[in-house]
Amino acid sequence: MLKIKKLAQCILVFFIFFLYFTKPYALNHKTLEFPVDHGMHQEANVEKWNFFGHLEDSEEHTFGFSLTFFRLGLFAEPTPSPWATQAIYISHFTITSARNNMFFKANINNRTSFNYAGASHNHLFVWNRAWSAEMSSGTINLMAETKKAGLALHLMPIKPILLHGRDGLLPISSNGDNNAYYYSYPRLQGNGILVFEGKEYKIVNASATMDHEFQSVKHYHSSWDKFIIQLDNNEEIIIYIVAANQGNFVNPESFGVINRADGQRIKLKLADFQLTPVKSWQSSSSNMTYPVSWVLTIPQYNYRLSMHPSVENQEIISLISTYWQGEASVNGENNGVQLSGYAYFELSSQHVRSYILG
Repeated sequence: MLKIKKLAQCILVFFIFFLYFTKPYALNHKTLEFPVDHGMHQEANVEKWNFFGHLEDSEEHTFGFSLTFFRLGLFAEPTPSPWATQAIYISHFTITSARNNMFFKANINNRTSFNYAGASHNHLFVWNRAWSAEMSSGTINLMAETKKAGLALHLMPIKPILLHGRDGLLPISSNGDNNAYYYSYPRLQGNGILVFEGKEYKIVNASATMDHEFQSVKHYHSSWDKFIIQLDNNEEIIIYIVAANQGNFVNPESFGVINRADGQRIKLKLADFQLTPVKSWQSSSSNMTYPVSWVLTIPQYNYRLSMHPSVENQEIISLISTYWQGEASVNGENNGVQLSGYAYFELSSQHVRSYILG
């Protein structure tokens, strides 16, 4: 059995190697339309659906969770053969327990051949074996199960979609070789069941975010830092920084947005906010060092927020990338009013963060 698993991993690595040297497809400029653009985009060779948030059960136990589906497209045109591998799907499932200082993570990797993994073209339905995310009648249903943990959530969007960048288009490189489309549901709410460490928890309050990104990637190494903040006053703040050359060049298209409780959306440029690292953590697995505690200031709008991880070790190591993605607590103020909430960070394993000014 172990030999079969190793062989399967070798096959997947081969396909990923093949993808790296494959000419990217043309990603034409488009206006995003839903529910169609929740689905898979054949013309994009990298696509990601990401769900993460915070869970509370009927006895006030709290957890963080994430469920991520990466799609690495190999061919721009579909092929009818069941043996054909159109794409590789790499998925991560994590649970964070601050109370127990525990971080659980699981990965599964599959080809699309024989329907092991895939996604719908015209609505949100993505799966990798028994893990799935599907939107039906306005509700997003998440399913993930392993021997040590399982999650079933039913989430409803309570705020409209945010189109990031230029109406959803985010230029990744200055010469136009790499463009991404990126949008998010900034706040989902719902309930469900969590099984963790041999116990079943009835989740009565799930507060989550979904984001979806698809792009055409050439031979271009990019890295990213992303901060998704949900405040208890029903505001969200999203910061997304894209960099290249191991973080020495910061893309001027990097952005932020304040999503106010009344529906007002305030777009922020890179110069409008400042991120200052407070504490770092070094992984014994990858030897990478990540700044995991931060202070975010937005001077023009009088925000100052401190963000600290629920658990320091929330690193994800997969076939395609190594990065830190995890839950954090948020405290601070805006115009003298005290704020609190939660955040999820994605921190790439870049060595330099030239956007840090403090």
